[in-house]
Amino acid sequence: MAKKILGFVLVAVILFVLVAAGFFAYKGYQKSQNFKLIDQYLVEKNLKDKIIDEKSDYDQRKGIFYKELRFKGDEKNVYIAQPIHLKRGFFLQGFDAKTKKHDKKAKYNFFDEEYKLK
Repeated sequence: MAKKILGFVLVAVILFVLVAAGFFAYKGYQKSQNFKLIDQYLVEKNLKDKIIDEKSDYDQRKGIFYKELRFKGDEKNVYIAQPIHLKRGFFLQGFDAKTKKHDKKAKYNFFDEEYKLK
């Protein structure tokens, strides 16, 4: 009886370790793919050299990695660059740096559900 309980506990611990390792491996993969998609867009639109300030972050509610950016020529806005799905869809939204309200007329706003990682 003790061998069965010990075997069950050992299997449960091994399963927990495998699930935890899989979770963290997926999050690492998601982070690399999200940032690769963001950087691809910035390079395609020649915005990489216009970046004044860049901050990478993770939104726990949405479970997605994103970047906060400020660009030369539009210093009054802070932009959120975020993929919609893992390898498809992208948006870049400008927010007023002081009031934190969405600026619908921000210079670099972009949204495309079909934008893909190449």
